Amino acid sequence: MKKLVSIILSILVICSSFAGLTAFADETSDIVNSKNVLSVGGELPTDESQLSGTIGECTWSFEKGSNIMFISGNGSMEQYDSYLDIPWYSWNDNIEKVVIEEGVTVICHWAFNECKNLKEVSIADSVKTICFGAFCDCESLKQVSISKNVIRIWATAFAGCKKLEKIEVDENNKYYSSINGDLYDYSYNHTKLAQYALGKPDKEFTIPDGVERIDMHAFAKSDNLVTVKIPKSVKEIASNAFEECTNLTEITIPDTVEEIDGFTFSGCNKLTKVVYGNGIKEIEGGAFYNCEGLTEFKIPNTVTKIDNHAFYGCINMKKITIPKGVTEIGEYALGYYFAYYDHAVHYDKVEDFVIYGYLGTAGEKYALDN
Repeated sequence: MKKLVSIILSILVICSSFAGLTAFADETSDIVNSKNVLSVGGELPTDESQLSGTIGECTWSFEKGSNIMFISGNGSMEQYDSYLDIPWYSWNDNIEKVVIEEGVTVICHWAFNECKNLKEVSIADSVKTICFGAFCDCESLKQVSISKNVIRIWATAFAGCKKLEKIEVDENNKYYSSINGDLYDYSYNHTKLAQYALGKPDKEFTIPDGVERIDMHAFAKSDNLVTVKIPKSVKEIASNAFEECTNLTEITIPDTVEEIDGFTFSGCNKLTKVVYGNGIKEIEGGAFYNCEGLTEFKIPNTVTKIDNHAFYGCINMKKITIPKGVTEIGEYALGYYFAYYDHAVHYDKVEDFVIYGYLGTAGEKYALDN
């Protein structure tokens, strides 16, 4: 029997920043190309001319007093590289209702991202596409209705809407449906759970059998869910799918899941039990970033790679065994956490952290290098 090694990590280095949101690619031909025409931020505008303007093939106007934002026109809203560049960004905290009028076909990326007081949205039947992050983090929004004419809803369109209790979809829509208020996507010849309605009070949720993919940020920022049951039909879990589910305590990944993208469970600080199936070959970057409740984790023998920052910030996990089949372990994947002292950010080691593994393997190399 091969000899196990036990080595304590001991290196300390300066922290470097990294991003946890997967980039998206523009695949929709009816979207106006990006061109930054106005970038505003900070204080509210005082010039009345900033209460209205153009955005691509559309016009916008904000009605003070009623706090309603109107979007009108014939065609697509213009795309921007950042929500900070949206022309009405400085009014975001004031917007309580959005009316997308007939004729508008595309709601642009980030259109109403972080409109914290947005409570009501009216979307005309002419709208065909709702883009990436369009209503992301609208924490007061409780209900959304999708017409039969919508053919594409980008990932994260309604992510982080903590009070969203129901996403209604017209029963004649060929690409999307609503089951118990949750949004399902059938547009790519397979079934995706696109968005769980975060405002529902349920503590437990069972994903319907037949779902093959859990989409980006589908459950992210749920404050209520404690357990989620994943059926054997699921093959892929997209990035950030369960990020910052603050009360999620346990999750079981069936053997059918072949891919789990980065930062899937990052920030789930009460997560204590994770069972990974034997279909997984790689633990992606940041998968369990800052999962402070984890004390142990069994890596399946099928895993060949543990990516950068995979278990970064798991401060209560004091030991882990690396199977001999693992051939690659990324930077700061194990045994480190974020620390700030001496007016600087650091990667600090988890005290008394121990790696167990086989001689001559990636596990031994990582332990010796760190």
